[in-house]
Amino acid sequence: MIPEAYVPGKDVREARDLVRRRRYVVRLRAMQKNKVRGEVATRWVKREGDLFAQEGRAFLMSLSIAAVYDYLDTVEFLSRKIRELDEKVRLLAESDRRAKLFMTIPGVGHCSAR
Repeated sequence: MIPEAYVPGKDVREARDLVRRRRYVVRLRAMQKNKVRGEVATRWVKREGDLFAQEGRAFLMSLSIAAVYDYLDTVEFLSRKIRELDEKVRLLAESDRRAKLFMTIPGVGHCSAR
């Protein structure tokens, strides 16, 4: 006799998929940011501070590197998607009593609670 396997319900599977998708998009954005840093480093350009803050972006745009423009467009698109996914996860977590309980622990947010 083969033992029964646990298969979570549809709502749990969808919530897990949502969090996995968000994590994947965050990783994609990090890869694109690393590409920007690489393009800048190959040209021996140095700058203190966050390259992706408003001042850093202005600096990057002033370099006139086509690849950097493309990567920054992708970073901006992925950042918008992450904000959308964050909102979906937040709404999902707020409707789950167990997630609400987890979020009372310091350092646990809506993504890790779900």
